[in-house]
Parts: sequence; C-alpha cells; structure tokens
Amino acid sequence: VEFRPQADAGWAGWAGLEPFRLNWECRLTQLESGKIQAQKLFFSGQWHAPELSIPKVTAELYEGNLDGALQLDVSTRALSLKSFLDFNPHQIGHLLDTNSQHWLKQFTWQSPPKLNVAAKLVLPAWTNAQPAQWNAARRAASLEGDVKLGPCGWREINLLSLATPFTYS
Repeated sequence: VEFRPQADAGWAGWAGLEPFRLNWECRLTQLESGKIQAQKLFFSGQWHAPELSIPKVTAELYEGNLDGALQLDVSTRALSLKSFLDFNPHQIGHLLDTNSQHWLKQFTWQSPPKLNVAAKLVLPAWTNAQPAQWNAARRAASLEGDVKLGPCGWREINLLSLATPFTYS
C-alpha cells in the first residue's frame, strides 16, 4: 500500500508521526513525582493518523480510582474525553489555578465524590497558540456528567448527601 500524506502545516509536530501506526500499553506502579502520586497507572492507545486514541486509562491514586478514555483528531484538533473518578480532589488541588483551588477548598466530605464527566473541545492551533486562543477553546468546550456525594459540606452548609447531573456549554 502506497503511503499518501494527508498532513499539512497545521499538523505541526504531529506530521512527523503521520506515516506510522502505533499501538501501546503502559503499566506503572508506585509512581511519584513532585506533583502527583499513584499506586498504579495503566493506559493503552493507538495512533493511526490523524487519530490518537487512548481508549483505557486507569489509575489508583489518593485512596480512589480514575478511569477514562480520550480521542483526539489531530487534523481538526477535536478532543473528547470521558472519565470517572472517586479519589479525593483535594489531593490534587495544587495542580489547579488559584481560583479553582479557592473554589475547591469550600467543599468538605467524609468520602470523596464520585464524578462522571464527558468533555468535548477544539484545541487551539498546534503552533503559536496564545493564551487568548486557549481561553476561547475553554469557553467553547462542553461538559456533562454527574456527581454523587455522601455526607458533605459547602461553606457552612452541611448535607446528608448530594447527587446532581450537570452540563456546561
């Protein structure tokens, strides 16, 4: 089969991967970095230009779990992801911006929340993306999912439980 390039300048560094088809699996245990710790991490993926697919990500971290999947079309920069998590988000608060850290600190719980989320967005151009482009991509993103909590609190309000769907677009 003859290879026929599809990549254009908009693919930037991804163009170098275009002729290759890749499949992989990665398993890590006792992962520790300056920013995150995980007891176990597994992910698998495929690259078949222009699609990057990571159909399985699982992690055991902060006394809970994360399960997810990701799809990226490099040519359109369309990204979609799905995730379920039930680890303590306070443990990763340091990865968030200042406003998000402040928002998260308002919440307390006995057991971490259970969160299902699906997101879609179009990423900025692969080259020379400016902060305004990232802000525009974030504003155009869509999110939907649900969150469930047992006994919890928000500011000075205590709740026996909370369960709600959410959408953002």
